[in-house]
Amino acid sequence: MPTGPDPLASVEYWEARLGPTHPGDGQTWPYERCVGHLLPRAPGSTCLEVGFFPGGHLLFLARHYGYRITGIDFSPRVQDVAPAFSAHGIEANLVQADFFTWAPSEQFDVVCSFGFVQFFGNFRLAIARHWDLVKPGGTLLMTVPALTPFQWLLRRATYQPAKFCRIVRAHNPAVMRLSVLRHEVERCAGARIVSAKYIREMTVWFEGRDPEMQPWAPAVLAAVRPFVRAARRLRISSRWFSPEILVLARKNSTSTAPLERWGRGPSGPRHQ
Repeated sequence: MPTGPDPLASVEYWEARLGPTHPGDGQTWPYERCVGHLLPRAPGSTCLEVGFFPGGHLLFLARHYGYRITGIDFSPRVQDVAPAFSAHGIEANLVQADFFTWAPSEQFDVVCSFGFVQFFGNFRLAIARHWDLVKPGGTLLMTVPALTPFQWLLRRATYQPAKFCRIVRAHNPAVMRLSVLRHEVERCAGARIVSAKYIREMTVWFEGRDPEMQPWAPAVLAAVRPFVRAARRLRISSRWFSPEILVLARKNSTSTAPLERWGRGPSGPRHQ
């Protein structure tokens, strides 16, 4: 996790959230239906994912969109997933570094992150850092968890208090609202919002078997499951129950992004 602008999550928090350590096969992508038609398809387009580990998003984008991919993550396990990319014949530039002190020598056609900026108190600086790495004419794709009533109440009802408080403390609720995220991206120099919406229907991505769940959690989750399936079947997303927010913006082709303010000079270091 980057040490950047007022991080809200501790190292212990991330160690406790150890999840998949393999990117999968890169055959499916949860955002394909939402934005697949909006992303550039020019062969050799460059793509940076911020907070990429374990790499499933990048693997899909490389395999299906032909992107030349770079991923940056603070995790020391970054290189553990390199063989999965090599197995598919993909040359991936995987960087283990702090996003806020990393000094790349280039901007990218696509810059994306999926659930990253909400972990910082100064989320505006995190968004600005993303934006400065987008090429003129390029695309920013950003998602954050949505602070919708259903998702909030479901966690409040099923998590044990210690787990609920730990998660709340690690997230900045101010940016977990569509109006706020859209506004903060829109105020970036040369930004044009292409898509801004709640997504993923009524998806619930946790289960009741976690030892830090309340004993009644499986019953609660079973009770809401028919509604989750119905929303998915009808492809309905809403500010009342959806789990995620997505914003996609284009940068004006005449815009400039001052990489120098992030530590890159005219002959600054290249990432390896």
